[in-house]
Amino acid sequence: MRSLPLVILATVVLGGTAHAETLRLSAGAPSAGLPAVSADGNRYARPVHVQPADCKGAQIFVEMGPVRTDGSELLLVKDDCSSSSATLAAKNLEMVNKQLAEGKYRSVGKTIGRPLGNDLDVDGRKVSIAAGSGNAVIVSTGKRDRWDVRLEGKPIEVRGWYGVKSGGQAYLSIAVAVSGKDLGPRGRERWLDFKPDEDSSAAEGSPTEVAERFLAALRKKDAREIEELISTPFWKVGLTPVGNKPCKRKQSASRTKQVRAVAACIAGGPSQVYAKYTSPDTLSEIELAELPDELRKHRRKVAKLLRGGDKLVRYYVADDDLYVTLILVLDADTDYQTVHAALEYIDAGNATENY
Repeated sequence: MRSLPLVILATVVLGGTAHAETLRLSAGAPSAGLPAVSADGNRYARPVHVQPADCKGAQIFVEMGPVRTDGSELLLVKDDCSSSSATLAAKNLEMVNKQLAEGKYRSVGKTIGRPLGNDLDVDGRKVSIAAGSGNAVIVSTGKRDRWDVRLEGKPIEVRGWYGVKSGGQAYLSIAVAVSGKDLGPRGRERWLDFKPDEDSSAAEGSPTEVAERFLAALRKKDAREIEELISTPFWKVGLTPVGNKPCKRKQSASRTKQVRAVAACIAGGPSQVYAKYTSPDTLSEIELAELPDELRKHRRKVAKLLRGGDKLVRYYVADDDLYVTLILVLDADTDYQTVHAALEYIDAGNATENY
């Protein structure tokens, strides 16, 4: 799993309205149209909402900063919890509107609450967000990118998202609400900023090329790479460590946070056959009718995935007394860049080598 070199920023996302021309906030709607980015894509403006435990209302800020580097400014624009800050809020609101006009900011993204565990469309990119262990949240693009972010409170839900390009590089921002003892029911939101991998040569390929990457990771016993090539829900038949103690209850992953254990199980000691037979001729796309008899009992589950657009790639070896087949079901939702299911059957016959 890739480490996350980012700064976690306080924010909230409130319902906003689209602005065709100049984006301007008012005292009555101090976050309407936010989040927003400048015309050159280099700066953002996003609302920050905090509900203290002893307040029925909220403190609303606007955070403004550069997309590609740290160093944001947080400005209070409305405080329902105290009347003493009204003058400061009015002054800050005027300052924010001046910067929005100068930078010709435009509204971006969505400001809708969503439960954790949902897939989002962020600027045309599929992004999955799930709760991790403790106070962690897991964000992945379904291809090569996967981040595990630990927050200072328990994640409650997703509150908003947007995507932007700056300097030719794509950036994703996700707002996640967290709870805390000093907070009310709505809690405090955090913007999580990501720079996805844009290396299409490494991240994209034909179904057989993706299957070869999976097999290469299998040969190297690379659990991290296997983990990045798995999409949920995932299930497998076989691919159990050879000669080692079987992985108990590691046959499937219904949630993203369960993938790591399944990937570790797969990488724990695969059959030597995958290292011995590496010819491109061992891989090919197949149809459901070509599913081998030994795996027919899983036909119904495979057929359900195929109805969703998934594709089958088969790794096949027939050499003397050795018969091997590995079926990989590639996920249509990730443009066939990840594996939904894997089914293995090995018959070594009278071979003395421990496959």
